[in-house]
Amino acid sequence: MEDLSALQHYLNRIGHLGPDEEIKYTEKPGEGNMNYVVRVGTNQRHFILKQSRPWVEKYPQIAAPVERSQVEATFLEKIQGVDELENSCPKLLWSDPQNYILAIEDLGRSSDFTHIYAKHEKISSDDLESATIFLRRLHKLPLSTFPENREMRKLNHEHIFRFPFLRENGLDLDATQKGLASVAAPFKVNEKLKSEISKYGEIYLAPGRALIHGDFYPGSWLNTNEGIKIIDPEFAFHGPPEFDVAVMIAHMMLAKQGKRPVKKIWKLYQPPANFDTALFSAFAGIEIMRRLIGIAQLPLELSIADKINLMAKATEWIEKKNLAGEL
Repeated sequence: MEDLSALQHYLNRIGHLGPDEEIKYTEKPGEGNMNYVVRVGTNQRHFILKQSRPWVEKYPQIAAPVERSQVEATFLEKIQGVDELENSCPKLLWSDPQNYILAIEDLGRSSDFTHIYAKHEKISSDDLESATIFLRRLHKLPLSTFPENREMRKLNHEHIFRFPFLRENGLDLDATQKGLASVAAPFKVNEKLKSEISKYGEIYLAPGRALIHGDFYPGSWLNTNEGIKIIDPEFAFHGPPEFDVAVMIAHMMLAKQGKRPVKKIWKLYQPPANFDTALFSAFAGIEIMRRLIGIAQLPLELSIADKINLMAKATEWIEKKNLAGEL
């Protein structure tokens, strides 16, 4: 997509440029994890093109299903007409399923929320409220036809519930932070804990009762001039809503946001009567663990002591299923 003449030809061929529209520039809008992403500027407008390729863009050694672009397109179509959802995401302009490309609204030069992992960086109360209300409303959508997204779920399952806990997975955790391998070691040989984690992995893979985002963490939130926007729903599927809430709260803890934001999320989300607090607790603990000792590392500013404490707390939430009682 960096070849302007080839891109001009492609967009003309599929009918998505006006008769006098000419591409003036392309640029990288930010660091994408899963997909190849480019901002396209013409003499009339600008928009974002995303292409899913058969690997994870950030980790090319990891294969990934190319159909994920159409999952994202379907998600953006499903939320049309629901104000709390539609207005919180970029609009889908068009999609090209044959080439696994979609065009979405350009939300401007913005950054994600991974800055909150840094010391003294806090998410605003308004942004936290908007993200939580988005999640609450999403989980209340009536179920309708949606891609099973099985291959993306299997990819996520591998890197959440299995790979981080393998005794020999090839990861040099000490290259991430000296002493981290020793932190991980006891958990890789704790067969009882690994069995519990495996059980929750099977629940994750099973059909669920809500449309979930599937990757609801600060890297999927954009900080724009119009407030927080939710992006990258390529992991979406009909699954357990407890997973989205658990991931969101786990990342508040990884980012050391304090108890107040966590309690606010819980209060604003208003868990319904059928919300499984044991499942929620376990998912939160597993997300913390996999982010600390798995491949999907975050720009955390945590000491080894901090990570030991978090791993111990995560273990408690998995085994005792008591996180909700702390909220």
